[in-house]
Amino acid sequence: MSPDAATPAALPARDRLRAHLAALEDGLLERQTAVRLLLLGALAGEHVLLIGPPGTAKSELARRLHRAFAGTAYFERLLTRFSTPEELFGPLSLVALEDDRYERLVDGYLPTAGIAFLDEVFKANSAILNALLTLLNEREFDNGSGRRPTPLVSLVGATNEAPADESLLAFHDRFLLRVPVAPVGDASFAALLTGRDGSAADGPAPLTPAERAAVRAAADAVTLSADALAALAELRAAAAERGLAVSDRRWRRIVGLLRTAAATEGRREVERLDLWLAPYVAGHDADSVAALRDWVDRSLLDLADDPLPWFDRAAESFEQQLEVERRAPADEADASAGKLALARAAGAREAEAGSMRIVSARLERSQQRRWSPVHVAARVAEAGQALDRLGAVRAERAARRDALAAQAAARLWLPPARAARWMAQLDATLARLDAMRARLAACRDGGCAPRRTMRCSRGPALLAVGACAAGGRPWTHLPAVGAGNARQAPYDLLAALPPALHRAAVTTACGTPPRRLADLARWRAALAAGRLPPPEADLGDAQAMAAMRAVAAAQEVASACRALPALVDVVLATLLWHLDRIVDLQPRLARADAIAQAAAELRAQWESERGDWDEALALLQGLGDLGALQWDRLRGRLRGREWQAARRAQLALARLPELVALIRRLGRAERAGDAPAQEPPPAETPPRRFGVKAVETRLPGLPGELRGIRLSGRIEGMLASEAVMLHHPLLKKLWRARHAEARLLAYDSEAVLRDWRPDPLAPPAAGSAPPRPERRERGPIVLCLDTSGSMRGAPETIAKAVVLETLATAQRERRGCVLIAFGGEGEIVERALGTDAGGLDALLDLMGQGFDGGTDLQSPVERAVARVHEAGWRSADMLLVSDGEFGCMPSTLELLDAARERLGLRVQGVLVGDRETMGLLELCDDIFWVRDWRRHGDEADAAAPGFSPVHSKSLTAMYFPGALSPRAARHLRPDGGAR
Repeated sequence: MSPDAATPAALPARDRLRAHLAALEDGLLERQTAVRLLLLGALAGEHVLLIGPPGTAKSELARRLHRAFAGTAYFERLLTRFSTPEELFGPLSLVALEDDRYERLVDGYLPTAGIAFLDEVFKANSAILNALLTLLNEREFDNGSGRRPTPLVSLVGATNEAPADESLLAFHDRFLLRVPVAPVGDASFAALLTGRDGSAADGPAPLTPAERAAVRAAADAVTLSADALAALAELRAAAAERGLAVSDRRWRRIVGLLRTAAATEGRREVERLDLWLAPYVAGHDADSVAALRDWVDRSLLDLADDPLPWFDRAAESFEQQLEVERRAPADEADASAGKLALARAAGAREAEAGSMRIVSARLERSQQRRWSPVHVAARVAEAGQALDRLGAVRAERAARRDALAAQAAARLWLPPARAARWMAQLDATLARLDAMRARLAACRDGGCAPRRTMRCSRGPALLAVGACAAGGRPWTHLPAVGAGNARQAPYDLLAALPPALHRAAVTTACGTPPRRLADLARWRAALAAGRLPPPEADLGDAQAMAAMRAVAAAQEVASACRALPALVDVVLATLLWHLDRIVDLQPRLARADAIAQAAAELRAQWESERGDWDEALALLQGLGDLGALQWDRLRGRLRGREWQAARRAQLALARLPELVALIRRLGRAERAGDAPAQEPPPAETPPRRFGVKAVETRLPGLPGELRGIRLSGRIEGMLASEAVMLHHPLLKKLWRARHAEARLLAYDSEAVLRDWRPDPLAPPAAGSAPPRPERRERGPIVLCLDTSGSMRGAPETIAKAVVLETLATAQRERRGCVLIAFGGEGEIVERALGTDAGGLDALLDLMGQGFDGGTDLQSPVERAVARVHEAGWRSADMLLVSDGEFGCMPSTLELLDAARERLGLRVQGVLVGDRETMGLLELCDDIFWVRDWRRHGDEADAAAPGFSPVHSKSLTAMYFPGALSPRAARHLRPDGGAR
């Protein structure tokens, strides 16, 4: 039997409750939720906490709530830290004291109220809060020798913010509903200014105690459905994930509130939709209530605005493919007659050919490519499959929207504004689905357009041809939707693929979309690991993929793709293109022959490209994260001048092990003979001065800051109301009893002492100790590369070998590297040699960088010295690669000497030439001379092996030591000979 049938006369009618809600909301803006939760909480016998800034009608809501209940008194009070129990619970009865009874006169105070409002409820002191705990929970009040029941229906508390003090958590837990009340929004601001003032309109007859009892009885008969129970379990997990502690008592009372809502709406079971109320119970403050409310809409009720990104990506893929095929030029076999085609074949300019057109539209169509019936059927079927899946999603969303609208209309307590917001979200999703369906339908119809030129059949016959092209699988088959992202299946599988593969993955006519998309992810993971996937990963077309897999195995594609995701994507894109080629070859060829030809074309393409892959890997090995390379962009540059220069440089490195060792020693490390990084500290270093921290000591009860009122036995802090009792003969005895029990009302004061203590963890005070010397360790590299005209040929190859090995060393040891390439005056390029795709592109550009003028060394050296003075580069070494055909001004050398003295800078030189000059000797600390540099020129392979005719690099130091400047003399041995 339903609750309505059990007590049809006592249970308030829905229309009457709706009238009460209208009266509560009359004249108040944007208070639909607060009004409904207040009335529902009162009917359930629960207390409500309103959280919001001043001036948001919190007290007005409580006063209106009182008028909705008959036979209840109203009590209202603003609490402060200095409020006394007498203000809430009434004064002591002197008559009762004469009879040795400790009782209060409670008439007109909180213990006799039915609806009460306490503003700033958490500012009350402990003497009041402890008494309120029992009154709120048990509805009883300790007065005299026993507890007395109270008629309290609901207490409404108000606060500006939720309490942060842990001592108030128990009192905060007594309020089941926590309702944020915000100022009105911009949409209602005009109505706020022009609305009427005054009280609300008269409502219906107040609810009687008998009706409240009937509601509670009906709520006890409501059951909790399994769906609602599972939703509550999900809510508990979500609250725990957000760090919200919800007590067991609150979980039980949540169920009671849900049952009350169901009973008053005439239902005998709690449903999942009823959990829109739960965030106002499980939330702690306004922010957590809002977070849980959004989670309930999105996860429990599945009402979030769904952007359907993968369906959108699929539609975009079909549009791109359709545009590509529309613009595809005609095959040789499809060349059409006509004056326009004849003019183009004769080489006429487009402007001249335009005047020869007879029927331009017809001739233009004749120049478009004609696709085979199998190809058209495959395209139409692929788009049709996506359109069917999207139609099923749209129907499911429309059914959900209609069902929700029907449920919301039957709800009494659901705020209409929230239901309207739900409907708007679902309508927006349906509108996007309709737009997407229109796009897919246009793609399908556009794929059908070429059939007019091919005189192909229409309708089901095309689908039959498409089924044959797929190896007998029906194209229109819709896969079973799994438990994942069901609405976007199977296109949600695009999430595992990079955007570059989306179009080919969606539109390729091979197998079915679910199988194809899932197996492509398996292929991508396996190739990145350096192996082929298992044979069952056949993209839904075992016959075609068996041939393609054999080609991949023969070409050892998997080994080349190991740890190179970008190359994997290029390989898969090529594979999908050739798979799609199969339907393009039909029906001119049988399916088996079409597969064989597509596999042969794939083999030929991979054979030509494998050399490029191996070449790129051999050159760039060790230069950084090769997975970031754009292989499709790199392929066009493999035969450029800069790439060939890089290849020659790599071969040169293999013949110069001493040069490689020199580069790897760059960057200072702690070693003897280095200049100190900074001036050494004095012999007697003063003791380190620690930082300090403030330590506060709080002394409760001592004179200081007043915090409120507390119970105490200290006379000096008691309130004046307690001192007055000493002048009354009867109250004097009560005062003595309170004093003996330490229950006098006294000011709660606290003294705060603050002292400063050393803090070993704090940084030292500024200037307290001299700076420590900078630790010398392997640092960055500043590479100065001579690209003047005299460096053409073999010296340029050696220089680029140095660039590659320097970048590899910096990458391997995680050190910075900057390249300064210089030529004549004003010809200077500075670039950081990073290991990302942009840095490697810059490196390849520098492989072809060169100037044909003279040599200006002043600017690059000054730029390098400025770089080593920057933060993070003070431990850098400088490497100069040149043929020595330059001189250096004294001012530049002085800058270099200052950096040597202050920072310990070392300058290493690589000499590529037949003689060393005074400029190179003055500039460098050490010089590595590439004696056999002629071997590395453009004609290195044809040249006979041999060495430079110069037998020593130190001719100047050996034969003319007196000609050396003081700076160049560093290259002499202590005995006067050349190093």
